[in-house]
Amino acid sequence: MRTCNVKKVVETSALPKGNFAQKQFGETEVFLELQTDKKLKEEWERTELRRTIQEQRKQQNFSPNQKITLFIDSADKKFLKKFKKQLERETNTKILLFKKTGKMEKILEREFFIELKAKN
Repeated sequence: MRTCNVKKVVETSALPKGNFAQKQFGETEVFLELQTDKKLKEEWERTELRRTIQEQRKQQNFSPNQKITLFIDSADKKFLKKFKKQLERETNTKILLFKKTGKMEKILEREFFIELKAKN
């Protein structure tokens, strides 16, 4: 079974133009656009980065209510700066951007160094 995330659904009788996957379900045909734009790719990356941070919180036994410090680095500094505040809210962290001191982990298209520490 394959799954996908859908941001917008449009009902129409006209065939779509562009690069679409097509599947018939009885009387209904579903078309999924195969192209992605920069905004959607960034959202995927941010979501996966958030998931990775939350998984590390869990592995290190931090409680969800516990504010922690997140040391993070990436070659894409603009991405980190763009989503810093949102990631801090979503992960209950104080983010400190710094030069990496360990191995980078590839999330989707970007590599990150992530280290969590209890806040003093």
